Amino acid sequence: MADYEFDPDLIDAQRAIDAADAKVQELLYGDREALAAAREKRLQAVETLHRHEFWKDVDNRHEADMALKKSARADKAATDA
Repeated sequence: MADYEFDPDLIDAQRAIDAADAKVQELLYGDREALAAAREKRLQAVETLHRHEFWKDVDNRHEADMALKKSARADKAATDA
């Protein structure tokens, strides 16, 4: 896998997706209004990430996406510890 350097806002966008996705999963069988709000927040985070300027010059989008997820989650785990 190639090495990529990600802007902090791109890392933040991936973290926002992960957090919003976790909230959606938590609310799947509960409050419908909260679930709809969590889904909207997740959609906004996905749009922010995928509209980022980084993607227009990346050589392999899938590989870069996987590396971004790994980087964002590793950085978050380190700050949570």
